[in-house]
Amino acid sequence: MQSSKILIFGGSFDPIHVGHTNMLNEAIKEIEPDLVYVVPNYISPTKDEFYSTPEQRIEMLNLAFKNCNNIKISDFEIKQKKSVKTWETIQHFLTIHPNSEFFLLIGSDQLVNFKQWYEYEKILENVKLVVYPRNLNDIKFNGIEYFLLQGPILDVSSTKIREKVMPFELNEKVLNYINDNGIYAINRIREYESDHRFNHSLRVAYMAREIMNNFDPKMSNIAYTIGLYHDIAKEMAAEKQIFIAKNILGIHNFVSYKVLHGYIGSYILKTKYLCSNKLILQAIDRHTLPYYQYDDEPNILDKVLYLADKLEPSRTDEDVFGKSVQYFRELAYKDVNKCFNELYSWLQENLKGKK
Repeated sequence: MQSSKILIFGGSFDPIHVGHTNMLNEAIKEIEPDLVYVVPNYISPTKDEFYSTPEQRIEMLNLAFKNCNNIKISDFEIKQKKSVKTWETIQHFLTIHPNSEFFLLIGSDQLVNFKQWYEYEKILENVKLVVYPRNLNDIKFNGIEYFLLQGPILDVSSTKIREKVMPFELNEKVLNYINDNGIYAINRIREYESDHRFNHSLRVAYMAREIMNNFDPKMSNIAYTIGLYHDIAKEMAAEKQIFIAKNILGIHNFVSYKVLHGYIGSYILKTKYLCSNKLILQAIDRHTLPYYQYDDEPNILDKVLYLADKLEPSRTDEDVFGKSVQYFRELAYKDVNKCFNELYSWLQENLKGKK
């Protein structure tokens, strides 16, 4: 009986991108494995880095490889809650499939320092290395036996996608999942916001999620997302905001440039980050002027963002023209619609009085 072929592909996958899928597709085409294990690493959470959660990485992998019956996502390393050596992972699968032929897929950038890996000799005794070219200089490395895949050299990495704008390097379903759940949003808004504005956005996001949890828990992640992004254009220069509003968005009638950042923030999400979720885009659109350019009543997300923006923990009675901000906060958690109607009417009445 011929032994089955098993291919192991590990990495952070934060996020999974076309570079990963191209590597794996080339390996599958050449090796023709019976089974593929994609193994996301455990990443230690830190205060200074904002990555996706283990659950989110697994979900992104499931989306990327949906309908691929011979590809399994393994949470073996994540469940250890610590950094796991590649040899330990290989041992795990050797135990599960004792009579199989194993292959390990790596990038050529990893090949250069392969002899420094823990128990690298045991790895080579038990698996065959399959290498995808990441850099022309890497593949000239000799001294280790490996199978070199043929494929385009791709200049793409998860780090670049997190820190820069590379949405075109993502599977569409993965991209939508990232945008809908605010994954990497913190990295993105830091590019646009001062510390003061950034901290405000965090407070709004947390409060929006808490309010939505009381109304519809399934929508709490989207509420958190719109809270993070709502002021992404707030500190853009006035001249630039006015130019975009008039020349790109067709908005010509506005009382002040200060009400434009919602529409421009929505525009940035749509064009720069390829966000297609209409609920997110509309809520950010409407958070300064809920009824401007819209004929319908704001939906629950629109109202939750409006309330969280006006009532987040740093707001005082002065911000609501002398009424009790705590009264409105407590009401928001009990009855979103009533709170929105009362607060919006009160603020509009007082704003008109100031003109």
